Amino acid sequence: MGLFAKLLGSSLMLVGLGFLSSSIMIGGQADPALSQETGKITSQYMAVSAQSERENYKAIALEKIASADALIGNDPKAIALSVFGKTESEGGSRDVKVYYPQPNQAVVIITQIGVADDSIRGIRYRTDFRTRSKPSSTSKQWKMVWAGSQVTCQPGRGHQDWSAELGS
Repeated sequence: MGLFAKLLGSSLMLVGLGFLSSSIMIGGQADPALSQETGKITSQYMAVSAQSERENYKAIALEKIASADALIGNDPKAIALSVFGKTESEGGSRDVKVYYPQPNQAVVIITQIGVADDSIRGIRYRTDFRTRSKPSSTSKQWKMVWAGSQVTCQPGRGHQDWSAELGS
């Protein structure tokens, strides 16, 4: 039976943001080859998904914003806030969300509304992290591997949606 037929005949489920079931049953029996193939498909899907989401952000060169040591630590949220959490504000609000699409991946999104700028109303940063092994430590070490930004403009000064393009 071909892979496509196995996938159609199996109890595959898309869960949440596109995670594929890790246990593939065919005729009541687990199929390790199909489970391995499904894992590859899931990894490829996540890579494509992350890339397509990144396209909505203006990429930021990591080497220009912080030293390499500042981009590594035990907590992705703390790392992201240390790099991007100092946006000058005019009494606005800040929201921080952390997602773990895979055990070795984290995405932190920092949204700041009320930026001290006459044309920009808000700025959003997306930071992507991967775990890295550190032989001398048992705790996970996270490394920022990508960052990008979006802005929304003040009324009458440009676009009101989140975009990689600056307002006027």
